[in-house]
Amino acid sequence: MPATRFGSGDVLQWLIENHPELLGPIIFLFVSYELIDGYQSRSMKHIERVQVALRALFFMEMWEQFLDKAGYPKAKHFLSHEACDITRFLIHGCCSLFSYTGISWTTSITPSMAAFHRSL
Repeated sequence: MPATRFGSGDVLQWLIENHPELLGPIIFLFVSYELIDGYQSRSMKHIERVQVALRALFFMEMWEQFLDKAGYPKAKHFLSHEACDITRFLIHGCCSLFSYTGISWTTSITPSMAAFHRSL
């Protein structure tokens, strides 16, 4: 996937070192890369996946609430409606996958169904 090839620690490190004033985009990229990693990882514990997904959800919700309260236009400063829906669908799907399957949340590192389907 092109997004995961772009998403690397090197990109974040370069942004932090060369453009520390871009704190918002740096945090957004970190949360986004972490969500992608949580979705695709074959070695991450399930509880960590859910924590990553919920962190991304809370980040999006706080960002949206801040824009509403500060009066900034979401069309300019937030994700597109479609991107927001896709991200929420991914987050809720990741959390639902583990809550409905009865997988051990704390100890199991069995790859998620998403990882299995991606490798077929």
